[in-house]
Amino acid sequence: MMMLSDYGPLNALIRNLYARIRIGIPQAHALRLFGVETLSDIAYKCMAAYGETLRAGGKPTTAAEVVNEYLTTQLLRDKKRKQVSGVLKGMVIPLQMTLVAIFGLMNSLMGIFNEISSLVSQFLQLITPIPPTLTTLYFYWIAVAVAVISALNIYLSDGDAIFTFTFHAEVLLMVSGITYLGVAALSGFVLDAFASIGRQLSSLVST
Repeated sequence: MMMLSDYGPLNALIRNLYARIRIGIPQAHALRLFGVETLSDIAYKCMAAYGETLRAGGKPTTAAEVVNEYLTTQLLRDKKRKQVSGVLKGMVIPLQMTLVAIFGLMNSLMGIFNEISSLVSQFLQLITPIPPTLTTLYFYWIAVAVAVISALNIYLSDGDAIFTFTFHAEVLLMVSGITYLGVAALSGFVLDAFASIGRQLSSLVST
């Protein structure tokens, strides 16, 4: 009956399930593999429970009713979770952009501070400048860590598959990169202006 119905994207997986059962793979194991192929945690749990119930001698109709009740309960819970995750998704990306923009601005300010320190060091050694590469890596790692943690929180609140985590992690990292490049480009004008002033000051001091 399942082979005669149209289940959309599941048609190929149903054919695989039918082929496994025909070649002699145990029904419980075939159903478990079907759940794995759906890439859905809920589908895997339902298929695994259904297969184990059939292997233990349970009636298919009774097992289907139990699985249906479990699935209905999970879907209701997921609906509530999606409301929470929707608010979380709406907050995460703007906060990530703001955080990365602040990091980019701070990195530019650290570059200006290093320029000042290099000029003042000719007369007075106050503070040893921090290498620009070190500060850049520091801000990069914080941005990556925050993006991963945010994606993990979205996955825990809304994720039905591991791709939920990887997708949002990639989106947050992409947004972080674009924001950082934008802030770096804008602050580059300030750095160039300061560098030209610094060169003029150095020429005045040398004369």
